[in-house]
Amino acid sequence: MSNSFCIRNRLAAGVALSVLAMPVGAFAQAGENAPDGSRARAAPSNEIVVTATRQEEVLSRVPVSVAAFGEEQLDEQGVRNIDDIALIAPGLQVNRTDFRNAAAAQISIRGISSTAGASTTGIYIDDTPIQSRSLGYTSYSVFPQVFDLERVEVLRGPQGTLFGAGSQGGTVRFITPTPSLYDYSAYGRAEISTTENGAESWEAGVAVGGPIVEDLLSFRISAWHRRDGGYVDRVNYDRPGGGGPYVSAFYLQFPNFQATFPGLTPSDTLSEPTTGTVVEEDSNYQEVDVLRGALRFAPSENLDITASVFWQDIYNNDSGSYWLNLSNPDENEYRQGNNQAQPSHDEFILPSLKIEYDAGPVTIVSNTSYFDRKQSAVNDYTAFERAIYYGSYLSDLDDTTTSYVYNEQQNFTQELRAEASDLGGLDLVVGLFYTKNDQLARQFNDISTVDASFPDGGCPAGLTPPICYGAPVTGGPNAPLDGAVFGNVLDAATLDEEQLAGFVQADYEIAEGVTLTAGLRVADTRVEIGFDNYGPIVGPVPVIASAVQEETPVTPKFGLSWQVNPDHLFYVSAAKGFRTGGGNPEIGQGCGFSLNANGLGTYDSDSLWSYEAGAKNNLFGGRLRVSTSAYYIDWQDIQQNILLQCGFQLVVNGGSAISTGFDSEIALEVTDFLTLSSAIGYNHTEFQEDVPNPTLPGTNLISEGDQVAAPSWQISSSAAFRYPVGANDAYFRADWQYVSDYPDDLTYLNPQNAASFNRSLGVVGDYHIVNLRAGIALENFDVSVFAKNLTNSNPELGRFESVDAFSGAGPNLVSGFTLRPRTFGLTVTARY
Repeated sequence: MSNSFCIRNRLAAGVALSVLAMPVGAFAQAGENAPDGSRARAAPSNEIVVTATRQEEVLSRVPVSVAAFGEEQLDEQGVRNIDDIALIAPGLQVNRTDFRNAAAAQISIRGISSTAGASTTGIYIDDTPIQSRSLGYTSYSVFPQVFDLERVEVLRGPQGTLFGAGSQGGTVRFITPTPSLYDYSAYGRAEISTTENGAESWEAGVAVGGPIVEDLLSFRISAWHRRDGGYVDRVNYDRPGGGGPYVSAFYLQFPNFQATFPGLTPSDTLSEPTTGTVVEEDSNYQEVDVLRGALRFAPSENLDITASVFWQDIYNNDSGSYWLNLSNPDENEYRQGNNQAQPSHDEFILPSLKIEYDAGPVTIVSNTSYFDRKQSAVNDYTAFERAIYYGSYLSDLDDTTTSYVYNEQQNFTQELRAEASDLGGLDLVVGLFYTKNDQLARQFNDISTVDASFPDGGCPAGLTPPICYGAPVTGGPNAPLDGAVFGNVLDAATLDEEQLAGFVQADYEIAEGVTLTAGLRVADTRVEIGFDNYGPIVGPVPVIASAVQEETPVTPKFGLSWQVNPDHLFYVSAAKGFRTGGGNPEIGQGCGFSLNANGLGTYDSDSLWSYEAGAKNNLFGGRLRVSTSAYYIDWQDIQQNILLQCGFQLVVNGGSAISTGFDSEIALEVTDFLTLSSAIGYNHTEFQEDVPNPTLPGTNLISEGDQVAAPSWQISSSAAFRYPVGANDAYFRADWQYVSDYPDDLTYLNPQNAASFNRSLGVVGDYHIVNLRAGIALENFDVSVFAKNLTNSNPELGRFESVDAFSGAGPNLVSGFTLRPRTFGLTVTARY
């Protein structure tokens, strides 16, 4: 059966469900969720109000492709984190980038995906950007958990004018509730669930708020704890000389395996798998705590001041990855054989102060915030160090080698803007923005245990021990070897980034219902990155370097929209996106190549132009609602992360790419009791030219025709039935998500790209997820039972290798990620 036939059938199924489904976020709760004093224009009762244009507006009348989800819909669909949001917002993609750290993730929108340099997607809590730069080897962005949020907005397409650098592909905004000056309210949620062949999960949280002095002073506080039980076991994995024979079918794949370990016999390598005993069952559990408090003060009818603080703490007990040679996903048996657990801890606090002054036709808004984040992790490098120094992760090494990771991020942000509406047909936003972002990424690899049994002459051919081992560094024991001193590895990277920008966007009604949009942002940016690397592989001379990059990016936007009547909107737009450049640390001398000497010590900014056309339509008295947009994106000088065969990486400007696609949201109220919806996204992002590999002449880093690693199709459909039972409502809903497989033409699958080619990683396959929920809605309570991942879908969402940095001898250790197995549970929510 052809792929096109399969895709047509899957797409047809998605459209069919759209005639049966509950409205997606674009048609979720209405303007009753707007803050007090809302200036939002009159909204249909079943629509949500958003601030995608920095002014409150009914979603169906915003000429931007936005997926928005209110609190009740997030609860109904069991959304708890960014992965759940990506499943219901086609166009948004989450990629797991570090198989050791369960929390590490990168997000992208519309195929504008890069694991290098600055973020391509903005992440906001209210008006504060919190995304981080990919710095060193271990940094990544953090995402707020989903509890007591007024709504989540996913803005697709570049938002460079209103949201600045870092919103190149789009922006995800987490909007918190504003304390009410008049009404008390309370919200609570509790849940318990069990995962097949895994541990139980549970959560409990409460939020309450209201006036302290009516019309003058109000508050809102919330607290939430969640534990997601693990489902991956850590086992005591036997290795040669470590208490048991090495057992694997790898022998059949790698004929040179016996030559690598001549003491092993074929019977050893072909015997039945032996994993040893379970060291920790369900080791990959996660615990999350979230606290938020807000105090609102309105001393006059024109002045409104809100001070808030948001605190979040995430602890992951171990990596969520599993070893393919130890696991059986079809039986929900996930195991990994690391010598030690790999816990990670991520904590941030975000105090902010928002001041609004209503000066008649103009409202002045000031937002001041400070984002302070600390992240740490312990990584088991035993298998990795075996691969580097001994040629295979299976080598005999009884002691554990450990990598300690520490990241810090401090962002100070100040924005001042003026908003005006209906000034003779003109809506205007004018603002100033300043941010100072400091980051530290530090990694210390304690490899002092390796030297006790390291064989003489273990360096690669042509390299003397002083070059491949390097000089000693402070922090661990050292032992002499062949005249060299064998020490530890210390990598540190620092970022000091400042940005000052001014922006303006004007919407002018040039004829009845026809509005012309023009916007411009001009920024002054300065990025300074420093590196401080010591130890083996780096070489006998420490690498201490810095790079400074200064620019004045200009990001305009143009648009034309036609509001034919309250039910029909058509629009076209052109917008520019931008992200700043940076620098690379010098790579280890074992690579035999100097970046600085070859002009690769720094990399430039990249930018794109996006062209979009869309429509938002309400038909049959509002029972059928359709929102559709199509886009063409031209991306130039792309920052790309390149992993070299010698184990180091660098960032280069990797040519250009074209991204094309569409997204569509359809909702139909079939009857007063049955409502249906479907959201469909398609994307194709392809590199347009060869990018030669400067470290290996005759090969490429990227080849023309390579595609970005992302699914082509994303479909989210749901069907909901709600029926009155006495004074209450009983309901049932079914949600189906489909994610297509990755394209075959990926960079790491192209043999021309010698630095990244690795066919054993394969392609992420397509998968389906089915979720069910049934419950009863009482006056102030909602009680429901649910099943998530009902069909127990277990795709490989990512595959990673323990790379042999030098010789390539022996089998590679392959790890994978997948979805949480089939889970059943009970949820109780309360609203007052």
